[in-house]
Amino acid sequence: MNPARYLMLLLCFCLPYKTIAAVPAPPVNADGERYFHLHCARCHEPVSFSHQVTRAWAGKSWDALLQFTHDNMPPEITSPIPDAAYPAMLAYLFRTGGHEQAQITRLQSGTLISDSAPAQRLGDQAWPVYAGTSLAQRYSRLDQINRSNVHQLQIAWRWKSDNFGPVPERKGQTTPIMVGGKLFATAGATRNVVALDAASGETLWMWRPDEGERFNRAARRFSGRGVAWWRSPAGEGRILVITPGYSLVMLDAQTGRPVTTFADQGQIDLTAGLRTTDTQPLDIGASSPPLVVGNTVIVGSAQLAGMRPVSRSNVKGDVRAYDLLTGKQRWTFHVIPTRDEPGFGTWENDSALYTGNTGAWAPLSADPALNLVYLPLECPTSDRYGGERPGDNLYANSVVALDVETGELRWYQQLIHHDIWDWDNPMAPILLDVPDSEGAFPAVVQLTKQAFAYVFDRRTGVPRWPLRELPVPASTVPGEIAALSQPHPERPPAYDRQGTGADGS
Repeated sequence: MNPARYLMLLLCFCLPYKTIAAVPAPPVNADGERYFHLHCARCHEPVSFSHQVTRAWAGKSWDALLQFTHDNMPPEITSPIPDAAYPAMLAYLFRTGGHEQAQITRLQSGTLISDSAPAQRLGDQAWPVYAGTSLAQRYSRLDQINRSNVHQLQIAWRWKSDNFGPVPERKGQTTPIMVGGKLFATAGATRNVVALDAASGETLWMWRPDEGERFNRAARRFSGRGVAWWRSPAGEGRILVITPGYSLVMLDAQTGRPVTTFADQGQIDLTAGLRTTDTQPLDIGASSPPLVVGNTVIVGSAQLAGMRPVSRSNVKGDVRAYDLLTGKQRWTFHVIPTRDEPGFGTWENDSALYTGNTGAWAPLSADPALNLVYLPLECPTSDRYGGERPGDNLYANSVVALDVETGELRWYQQLIHHDIWDWDNPMAPILLDVPDSEGAFPAVVQLTKQAFAYVFDRRTGVPRWPLRELPVPASTVPGEIAALSQPHPERPPAYDRQGTGADGS
């Protein structure tokens, strides 16, 4: 489409013709914003409209756009607009779309309009993992938004997902990732994957899993917490998502189509090879995205909430890794040990043979330099009754460090023995370097539901500060044998109160 005709459809401007002299682009001020919102905002949201204008007028001049804007004001505008307001409105529009004042000044001096500058800046501001990076710090070094201007933030665009899936979703937990100026997220109960233009909110593509009866039986029928990103050795962007029916799917980040050269036509059936029983429906899925470390993708699992389990047995939440180049499984870590593995004896009466769950429903984290992945494991089957599984129940409620390449256990720390409170680990372990007298301490920090922060050396699992095994009350529930003690960190102090006395204190 001709750029002039395209913009005529977009701009709502049309007054009698007169020539607008070249006016220097003014600094963004209240006049430009005021005139835009007075005459233009009823039809045009400024951020997305800015990108439409820059795309339509790429390769043309500021003066031509200025003249076109003046000549095509809508006839219903009755109050005159001063000539000086036109460059102010355009400056506001370009600045809102991501151009700096220096760029706007260069446009006025003769530089042709380009639609690449804001996109390039967005491309440099990547958030390619659920928690920012595999270290799970949720921190960005970007400083354009700071304490002095955060109060000035305004909504640039909205994108709604209420029409995705068979019914509107009751809760949305997805965290978009951003790579190359594009946002990638999950949406709706069927866990559709969408790609959005980060600057404008425009939907670029959508992929919908069609799982039929498998979706109807799924343990976790909601949009989940997001997707993972991987760049192939050939430089191709790939999106990885775990569907409600528990399949791992690889999509082309440019098109949203499955990458059919990966595994079985672009997907891996994660229900294959599970340790389960024949007497129970397949109660397993995932609520968090997989984690990519190099050319390996690691997947956890989530089951139905275990407050009132129908049986003492369930599928085990083993953690598995796959080769992203071949789609083949690389390793499996048994979260509940087999008879010949260390830890089996912490399940008395051979209860490890039938007990399930104990998976990693929360996101994972990893230290690529150490080649370690860290698992925040949950409690075993039956969140609040352990009479059918006496013992400390390794590796339930533990932080576990595995070798990324082999799945070999490097170390673990169990934070709750024999959980009967649903105190599973609810988030990815945070990896950070804590300054100390020797330079920096390589820490892993697991935050917990009971408001303790457990801090370990992420290389070895040795506690940064002592863990004290404190005695706890015995259970009075028939058949329940509670653990005699629980590990309490000496430091740091709890970040929420740890009880209430009889007097309310």
